Amino acid sequence: MGIGKRQGNNPKRRIAPSGRLTFEGKGQLGRVVRYIGSVNHKLHPAAYGFPRPEPRPNKSVCDMERDILLPEAEQLVASGIR
Repeated sequence: MGIGKRQGNNPKRRIAPSGRLTFEGKGQLGRVVRYIGSVNHKLHPAAYGFPRPEPRPNKSVCDMERDILLPEAEQLVASGIR
């Protein structure tokens, strides 16, 4: 079973099939994975504790539609693993 193509601006990224990890594997992954934002992809980097960066027009901004604060971002990562 292959990995499907992901929508987005990075053609190397893929979405793994939902059955790729066992329940135990998802639990183990959830214990070690941590979300760490990137200052280059935040419209409001101060909300993540980052200083304001120099503008980088070639970087996509992940909070363009609305602010996603760190606790919600962490929950989204955990939900994605589940």
